[in-house]
Amino acid sequence: MFRPLAIAAVVLISAVPALAQSSLGLTGGELRLGYSDLDGASGFVSLKADVAVTEFHGLQGDLHLSDTVSGTIGTLAAHAYLTPHEGQKYGLFTFVGDVGGRSATYGGGGIEGLFALSPQTAVEARAGLGLTHRTGFDFLFAEIGLSHDIAPWLSVHTGIGLAEYDEAGFSAMAYQISAGIDYRPQGQPFGVFAELTHDRLTGQNAQPGQTEFRAGLSLSFGTTRRGGPETRSFTMPDPLDPLTRRGLF
Repeated sequence: MFRPLAIAAVVLISAVPALAQSSLGLTGGELRLGYSDLDGASGFVSLKADVAVTEFHGLQGDLHLSDTVSGTIGTLAAHAYLTPHEGQKYGLFTFVGDVGGRSATYGGGGIEGLFALSPQTAVEARAGLGLTHRTGFDFLFAEIGLSHDIAPWLSVHTGIGLAEYDEAGFSAMAYQISAGIDYRPQGQPFGVFAELTHDRLTGQNAQPGQTEFRAGLSLSFGTTRRGGPETRSFTMPDPLDPLTRRGLF
């Protein structure tokens, strides 16, 4: 299953230098290639790119490909945001995902914000709704996360997410918590990361808790950095993760 991800990784890595040198207002971004220890999963690759539209407006695009027990999933997301004051960044987001090899598409959108609590600490919050194409069931979700720079080259983060899935044949509430660490030698574009995620489903279709460990390599370009909200990227929305990691979607 990992072959499509390897091909995508090569394409994305080849595109990074061109993106960084473009004249489209690109301010920065990050490429990640990682491994997951979940049964039925082998790894993932993701790319983020940030474009300055004006001094106070920007756009961020996300591309994520992952192998899961549900199949290879590709997700695209777009964020349109405003930075009216130092330490404030908020706007709207939308996303769409598709499972390869079968008709299983989903998408959604909502509002999000990233705010500085100090020069080293930021909080990110998001809320939205979505809909699936295959069964037509809808879902609501909310996420909040905290990140902190221990040093210019070392950052930690934690977060919690909630999602409610509702349809005639399936009804559940998902709870997900995560914690991770990012290391990038000062002045270098390459780094490493590791993250633990635990979730469970409650309600009519409850599922026992499941823990995932992910780790990998990162390549940053431009001015994107671990630190203040003005140069930190929004995280990728993934409200169906508790279902796809169990093969329920």
